[in-house]
Amino acid sequence: SSIQAEHAVACQLGKARFSDNSFCFRRFFSTSDMDDHVLTALEDLRYDGPLVNEELFAKEIEEAKSIKFTGLVAWLSTQIKSLCNMEDHVNAITDLDDWNTFLLELSGFLKEMQCPLTVLTEGPVSQRLVSKENRLLLLGFLCDELEAARMIKVLRPDSGALQVQMDESPVAKAMKGMLITLGFGKPPPNITPAQLFSKAESKVRELVPKAGPAVMSKPLFAGGLTEKQWFALAKLQEQMQGEYRVRRETLIKRLDVTIQSFLWAERLKGMEDKIMTAYQPRRKLMETEPNVSVGHVLAAREDLTMLEKT
Repeated sequence: SSIQAEHAVACQLGKARFSDNSFCFRRFFSTSDMDDHVLTALEDLRYDGPLVNEELFAKEIEEAKSIKFTGLVAWLSTQIKSLCNMEDHVNAITDLDDWNTFLLELSGFLKEMQCPLTVLTEGPVSQRLVSKENRLLLLGFLCDELEAARMIKVLRPDSGALQVQMDESPVAKAMKGMLITLGFGKPPPNITPAQLFSKAESKVRELVPKAGPAVMSKPLFAGGLTEKQWFALAKLQEQMQGEYRVRRETLIKRLDVTIQSFLWAERLKGMEDKIMTAYQPRRKLMETEPNVSVGHVLAAREDLTMLEKT
């Protein structure tokens, strides 16, 4: 409605302030109508996930822990993040054993949004979504914030002409860094890849002998591979990549569980947000995908095999 739209924009622009336990749609709807309000808002937002079904939504919102509920929250948070240039978003879970991880991510996201609802931002993290009303409050808050963000995007579009952002591939990024290091200028637009690599190779062959073994030792692998061997090497690397990915996922999962176990201690009650503020920035730096490629192996030097013990 126009009232909701106007109020949502006012929320986003800071023209309206809420008391600690009030919320936009609470001013216009009774608690019994919250379900309908959220469903209507999701329809307006063009949400097409499983909870667009009224019966399924009613069933899942009654559950204290719901995987589909986390999927809806993840969708809303991702939409808001993309429009508001935020750092955090909430990931959906596929196993209810990860519910605490979901709650911790949600806590960080709401903190970045400066959510005014203390029932969602204060007290033990594990208790914030226990009640159905709080779960509806969360969905209503996220829906209204997303509506406001989309309206502002329309009312205040980016100035200037259409901007096209090109993502630089890892190979292009590495090539660019190599050319800069070797002292090359910007390659002419008509140069072929073969010509570019040939010039780079000639420059490397010229510089390596001058650097000396102290700077660059001999390559660990100096042989050549047939096409069949290249395919075999790529397959082996893929298998090892998968194994190390699983190892990383396991270690990171253990770390998440360890941090969660700290939050259960009585002496740390009320310090959940402080702990997560310190942990989340470090956690985001941990990636499950290994970053070692065949190229790293081929570029390895003899000194890689030397281990110094102190």
